[in-house]
Amino acid sequence: MQPRFVYTVDFEGKLEAALSKERLDTYREILPTGASFIDIIGVYNANTAVSEALIGSIQIMEISVRNSIHRQITKAYGSEWYLDNKLQLDREGARLIARLCSRYQNVPRFNNSESLSQKIVSELTLGFWTNLFKRQYEDPLWRKTLRFAFPHVGGPLTRGQVYEIVDKIRRLRNRISHHEQILRYDLNVYYNNIIDLVSWVSPVTAIWLSHHNRFYEVIDQYRETLSRVTRN
Repeated sequence: MQPRFVYTVDFEGKLEAALSKERLDTYREILPTGASFIDIIGVYNANTAVSEALIGSIQIMEISVRNSIHRQITKAYGSEWYLDNKLQLDREGARLIARLCSRYQNVPRFNNSESLSQKIVSELTLGFWTNLFKRQYEDPLWRKTLRFAFPHVGGPLTRGQVYEIVDKIRRLRNRISHHEQILRYDLNVYYNNIIDLVSWVSPVTAIWLSHHNRFYEVIDQYRETLSRVTRN
């Protein structure tokens, strides 16, 4: 077991200066009034550990979902669907694809359509894939292609439901990427949403992910610390 870390008043002051009072205030806000520095930094450490545990699961979700979307769009529009704006993307999406095409289409190792397509798909952001589930794509994309990206959903599924879940996870991922506090949210719901999305694409992958990820292990490790947190 790791030995208990001993804090002095001077050490606490220097640590808070390095991390910034503003950042630590977001942890003070979710603790009872008058929480000690040790309580605050304990919750900060728990946030770091839970974020680390979640980011790997989000990564698997993003890869699984984007690959499934890409397969369905390719069936309908061909492997070069990103060219000539065949999906009638909004300005932001079209601009992102144009930028990636400009960056890679003259690179020798991406000189064939398959390798170029794989590279572009791998670099399109989670925000790009999330936006494909907006209301404007109900008829041109969802009804014709995107609903088939989730072959194992096992019941009715609407475009709006997918958008709400994926966008919620995207925003959580962004908070983690910017080292922000995420403990005020019900992370069990987020984690279950991640597993659901993966299982709708590939039940085998969801089983594998559930077995190997550390989310519940970390939650259990910090259970006492997390019990002090006030959530939304």
